[in-house]
Amino acid sequence: MGIQNFQVLIVDDNEINRDMLARRLHRRDFNLSMAGDGREALSMIQANLYDLILLDIMMPEIDGYAVLKYLKEDSRLRDIPVIMISAVEEMDSVMKCMEIGADDYLTKPFDPEMLKAAINRCLPDRGRSVNPPMIPNQQQFQIQKVARYTKPRV
Repeated sequence: MGIQNFQVLIVDDNEINRDMLARRLHRRDFNLSMAGDGREALSMIQANLYDLILLDIMMPEIDGYAVLKYLKEDSRLRDIPVIMISAVEEMDSVMKCMEIGADDYLTKPFDPEMLKAAINRCLPDRGRSVNPPMIPNQQQFQIQKVARYTKPRV
């Protein structure tokens, strides 16, 4: 029974932030890569396949918005989940990231439980069956739904 090791890229220009995220994720047995800015991240993304990207916004040269936009415009990369982790708390920044295609947005300092929940939302079914069970028709779906909430007769 092997556990799939997810490939995770941490992108932040602050080494302390990268290390803090890495410590949190190391506990979950992820394979981690780290980039110190947007340019390095784009280079790494072109060379490797990632299951998840944790992306800071405010970075020199190429910021997180530009990296996110690049990812979501590339058909080969757009399905990689991206969690934005930033000190920018303004609603405009959150909305901009969501409109571009971010999967989640956490503010620094991040809450470890919020990070865990965000990652679980982004990677809930990786490693499970690719084809979910088929429901024959709407009526069968309703029967299954009702059966779930009723006790069997004895």
